[in-house]
Amino acid sequence: MPNSPSGLAAPLNTKRSRVETGVSAEAEPVPVLPSSCIDATAYEREHVHSVYSAIADHFSSTRYKAWPQVGAFLESLPPFSFVADVGCGNGKYFAAAQRLALSTPSGPLSTSVAALALESQQQQVERQLSPHLVSFAPAHRYVVGIDYSEELLRSAQRQLVDPNLNQEQRRRSLRGRRTKNEAEAVAAPVSAEELPRTDTLRSDALRCPFRGGLFDAAISIAVIHHYASRERRRLAVRELLRLVRPAGGRVLIYVWALEQRDHAKRLVDPETGDALVRWERHQKYDHEQQVFRRYYHFFAEGELEQLCKDAMNDDIAGSIPVVIRKSYYDKENWCVLLERC
Repeated sequence: MPNSPSGLAAPLNTKRSRVETGVSAEAEPVPVLPSSCIDATAYEREHVHSVYSAIADHFSSTRYKAWPQVGAFLESLPPFSFVADVGCGNGKYFAAAQRLALSTPSGPLSTSVAALALESQQQQVERQLSPHLVSFAPAHRYVVGIDYSEELLRSAQRQLVDPNLNQEQRRRSLRGRRTKNEAEAVAAPVSAEELPRTDTLRSDALRCPFRGGLFDAAISIAVIHHYASRERRRLAVRELLRLVRPAGGRVLIYVWALEQRDHAKRLVDPETGDALVRWERHQKYDHEQQVFRRYYHFFAEGELEQLCKDAMNDDIAGSIPVVIRKSYYDKENWCVLLERC
């Protein structure tokens, strides 16, 4: 493997930090960015794709819990929705996409006969006895997980066979922060069966092999910040908008924020917002501790919204009418919810 500062690994002799996530906060060299989209493709191959191929097993072991607001978005989609998870990684959002949230700790989400009919009598009793629980029903959505990493897609396919694959890790993360009953309830098995209506596909997220307007919703969680030029980031948003249907198709995007609490510990180019972020591979997954560097573009406040506005308009391909329904900060990410008109 090439030595640092390339994207692939170099032996690590320094003391590890933040071992539980694999991310080190030590300062890194400022990346020298390519000057064209062709060069950007090669740059991403070295500093993104090859890295994820090398760290896929370790990375997947640290990505087992859906972020609450992303999960809530998926659970709120109507039953029988067709959903694209673009950059699905190890498929940690697949289970949430197959659930329909019927109630919250404060009561049912809907009092309609149709919604309440989906909540079984046993679920209603459990909600009354354990008010901290959220009640779910099968959503019958069809989900397509798309990723460029063959290794991460293999992890995603293992999740399809056993959606409870990472349940013990989830329970361990909750213990000590909640009562035992709450921890066991929150980390209850996702499903006793294989996840239905979920497929995976290896594809470039800039050119997904689907006709336009096919999906009811699409998510892109922590993906677009890996594109090494602004134009490629714009095209990534444009592709998400192309995939969802007009008149109501929704897109949820998350990208890393420049305003992260520990961003000062990383060497981020102040002019571009670009950085090479360390990932330290745990010895459990290799005989020798190794360090990898992934390319990230850190988004400043308002930058993602402007990128989405630019993606709506194209002098050659034409405009895509879109409304920004929501823009917010969550889990050290800037996030937008878009809806096609």
